[in-house]
This record gives sequence, structure tokens and C-alpha cells, in this order.
Amino acid sequence: MEALIVSSTALFLAILDPLAAARDFASAVGKKGEATRRNAAFAGAGLAALLLIVFVIAGRPLVTGLRMSVAGLELIAGLVFLVLALEMLTGRHGLVRGELTDPAAIGVPRLFGPAAALAAIWLSIRAGGDALSVAIVILVGLVVIALAAVAMSFSESIEASLGTRGVDLVSRFLGIFLGLYGGQVLLLALIHGLPF
Repeated sequence: MEALIVSSTALFLAILDPLAAARDFASAVGKKGEATRRNAAFAGAGLAALLLIVFVIAGRPLVTGLRMSVAGLELIAGLVFLVLALEMLTGRHGLVRGELTDPAAIGVPRLFGPAAALAAIWLSIRAGGDALSVAIVILVGLVVIALAAVAMSFSESIEASLGTRGVDLVSRFLGIFLGLYGGQVLLLALIHGLPF
């Protein structure tokens, strides 16, 4: 149980990267008022939370129903996590450059994009169908999304305190972890796919 909590927390933190989300959000909202920024951050987080719940609950039945192998899912998850890690390590990670007309539009892709959806499905498989384990994965994901939403609502303060280099440094550390995790998942795919 503790291993699931730790791996869920670390994986969701690395993928959602709350500080980089705050930086991207600040770039997207530009000089809009504080109330607009806060509303946009929490609106995006609400939809991201709903998607998280759906993917965690439906992940295992979806994989089983589509007759996908766990090794195949591990292979794809490992590759996606490695690609995202490389983007984070090279500083190419981020969604938005320039101001958006609808600041709420950044919330969902930044807080729950394809890598987060894949992580939710992967973690639901690791939970093994146990209701308590699934609830833990959902709760951990919701906490990380809420943390990112708070960071996004205080994006100007975070960017002023840490600066772009500070946010990039944290993002690169998270990228290292995500790369290690992706490599581990890829190795599991190879082990599970071997015919012995």
C-alpha cells in the first residue's frame, strides 16, 4: 500500500510538474486580473480532476475490455514517460507560449494531458482492482491536481520568487525521476513480454 502511495505521488508530481504548470499558466493568462486567474486555474483543475477519476476507475476495465496486454501498456507508458522526461530535461516541456484568449483552456491539457491519462490507467492496473487502492490513486491524483491549481493561481508570485531558472531546475529534477520511472516501466514491459 505504501509503495502505491509513493509511486502515485511521485509519478503524478513528475508528470503534472506544478511549478512548470504555474509558469505556463502565467504566460497564458498574461496580465488578467487575480480573480480571472484563480477562476481559470480552479476551473481547469476541476475538469482535470473529473478526467482523473474517470481514467483511474475505467483504466483496468478498458485495458481488459480491449484485450490489451499489460506488457503492451507498460511498453507504451514507459516510452511516453521517457519522451516527456527528455522534454523536461531539455527545457522543451510546456504547453503555452504567449497569451490565450481563454485562460481556462490551459487547465486541462496542462493538468491532465495524455501522459497523465496514461499514468492514471497504469496506476489503476497496479492497484489491482482493489477498491481501497483505486481510491488511494484517485486521492493522490486529486491532491497533486489541487497543488498544481494553487500553484497556478499564485503563478505570478511563484515566478517572481523562483524565476524561470528555478522553475526549470525543479522541472529538470522531476524529469530525471520521470526518466528513471519510465525506464523501469519499459524494463517491466520487456520482462513481462519475454516468453519464459
